[in-house]
Amino acid sequence: GVRGEQRATPRWRLAKEGTRDVAATTPVLAINLPPDGRGVGACGGATERISVLSVNAAASVDEVMQVQSHFTMREGSGGVNHIAAIREESGALFVTSGWDGRVRLWEAANANAVNVGKPLTLRYHDRGVSMCDVLYDKAPSSSSSSPSLRIASAGRDGRVALWHV
Repeated sequence: GVRGEQRATPRWRLAKEGTRDVAATTPVLAINLPPDGRGVGACGGATERISVLSVNAAASVDEVMQVQSHFTMREGSGGVNHIAAIREESGALFVTSGWDGRVRLWEAANANAVNVGKPLTLRYHDRGVSMCDVLYDKAPSSSSSSPSLRIASAGRDGRVALWHV
């Protein structure tokens, strides 16, 4: 080794717990799991299909993450690059960035009750959306009695968009 070199102690000890088939034969490109290890999650990839997951980190290895349902964003919309989420006791609000240049906002009360009738679709980018994120302020502002929700997206077209929903 190099003189004076110090070895860093790893912060995490990693162990492979198991695998889960969530998207059949297509690559999974995006996943969002609840930070506390319990609740609803989602994953998606190279097709329009989103898998809704039931997550329980306290369960046995085979039951930590279960696919509960699937839905199709829109035929021909391509895949999903990123999934962001806001979680509350009543469920989760998901934001997906799509290959078709659209950002979609949809909700899941739980892994079995997904509001897929018509997700809110935001269109600004000319090309695929690489990333999306959400900013949620539960406290009402002085000008509004409802919580504030903003969605940001970054596209392959070199543009960034910010929506107040």
